[in-house]
Amino acid sequence: MLLPPGHPALLLLVGILLGVAAQDPRYRITQPESLSAPAGGSVTLPCAFTYPDEIEPLRDLRVYWRREGFHGVFIYNHTERFTRWDYRGRITLIGDPRGNRTASICIDRLQELDASEYVCQVRVQTNNGKWEHWRGHPGTQLTVTAQASTTHVPSTEQVTTPATATTQRPAGLGAAPVIGGVLAGAVLLAGIIGLAVYGAQKRTGGRRKDPLARKAHGQLQTEGGGEYMEIGVGAQCCLALFLLALLGELWLPALLYAAWLYLDRETPARGGRRSPWVRRWAVWRHFRDYFPITLVKTAPLDPSRNYLFGFHPHGVLVAGAFGNFCTEATGFGELFPGLTPHLLMLPFWFRLPLFRDYIMSGGLVSSDKASVSYLLGHEGGGQVAVIAVGGPPESLEARPGALTLQILSRKGFIKAALQHGAALVPVFSFGENELFHQVPNPRGSLVRAVQERLQKLMGLALPLFHARGVFQYSFGLLPFRRPIHTVVGAPILVPRTPCPSHQAVDRLHATYLERLIALFEEHKTKYGVPPEKHLNLI
Repeated sequence: MLLPPGHPALLLLVGILLGVAAQDPRYRITQPESLSAPAGGSVTLPCAFTYPDEIEPLRDLRVYWRREGFHGVFIYNHTERFTRWDYRGRITLIGDPRGNRTASICIDRLQELDASEYVCQVRVQTNNGKWEHWRGHPGTQLTVTAQASTTHVPSTEQVTTPATATTQRPAGLGAAPVIGGVLAGAVLLAGIIGLAVYGAQKRTGGRRKDPLARKAHGQLQTEGGGEYMEIGVGAQCCLALFLLALLGELWLPALLYAAWLYLDRETPARGGRRSPWVRRWAVWRHFRDYFPITLVKTAPLDPSRNYLFGFHPHGVLVAGAFGNFCTEATGFGELFPGLTPHLLMLPFWFRLPLFRDYIMSGGLVSSDKASVSYLLGHEGGGQVAVIAVGGPPESLEARPGALTLQILSRKGFIKAALQHGAALVPVFSFGENELFHQVPNPRGSLVRAVQERLQKLMGLALPLFHARGVFQYSFGLLPFRRPIHTVVGAPILVPRTPCPSHQAVDRLHATYLERLIALFEEHKTKYGVPPEKHLNLI
């Protein structure tokens, strides 16, 4: 959270995001604060809710349950008969949402992994067609004990401290985790930096001191930018540590981990394994402030739907996409409650031991077809697949002032949206191309020919970029401190078409381009783009 509790701006933001339900005490959810049950047994998670009688008769009422807290993953939706894969056959609704306004669930065959914070969420469509939604906070903290014991489950009437709909403030972690995070490495496109550092064209220049780097806060922000730029080192170190363990005295744990990697190989294509704790690391707030990065919402998004965000432009290292969708530093969960973002990344990186678990913790998933289908076909909605449409080839066009998008022939994401009925959302990140200079590589040049050849062989584009250093900005591999404003456009509702025709794909592609251009033209002057400049689509 960017502001302390009670700050007037924060209260205003909460009111905007959660609507009248967050301010009206008549909308309330009641859950016990904690429960304990033995592994192998069962437990009932009580939930009672209230709403004003004047909104009846309700047109629709939906109950959702999450685990891992306020912004956790959905595990159950009673109206759409969705149950998360690891809870299937184990969750039963024992409440009566429309009758006595209870939404309690029973979880059978408890496992120790079920221990988590469980939050109940209610969405209703009132008699005038308006949607209201609210959820419990804090939820019920479930503890699963190893030995069987008598479980006391308090009834709904016994709960004296109601959980009300509100927002959650993650605690700051202080300086130590920031430094630890910097040393641990970062989370994105590791090999691009690791390989590009050898091909970057060095040039000499003055050694002017960066006045911001002299200040403590500026140094922390620079460390945040450094965290992002240590990607190559992070991936290579993870691989080196695994090989050293495999060839040394730790060969048995390394071998067991390798076996687990094989068994876990499908996880990057099945939603990954995100960690709310990692996404809220303090270092990401310094990373956000380094540029700074701002996420801009232009339209509400219904959390009952799945979405495909088309991110533009790719830039050198998609810094805006990482900061906005792989961390909570810019407040995605507050701006778009009920939605879970997943940034798609080349499958190669999920084959690197240790590193793949690190990047999944931030919400990165594989970009293969099965992964996209899993997210967009998710029952109950609430999933967002974020695709940098231009892909690595577009990074070769990224330099200050460039507005070239490789999109005219890219229609795979359009077809995927049609097949699953996922809403398309154009996203333009102003300032993304301002972060790095590149070695001149015009089309037809030797440099460009080598880059395109390597791209065909390796599946990776290798931009030869350079920017600034830590204490001077004549040369280095840290990005320039340029503001990034990532604007999320209005959704394009897409009808589900399992076998779309070429004509249907082309029509939706043309509509998407129109909306993307309109989004850019509407906001460009606000974020420093001259009025006479326009997108160049190739």
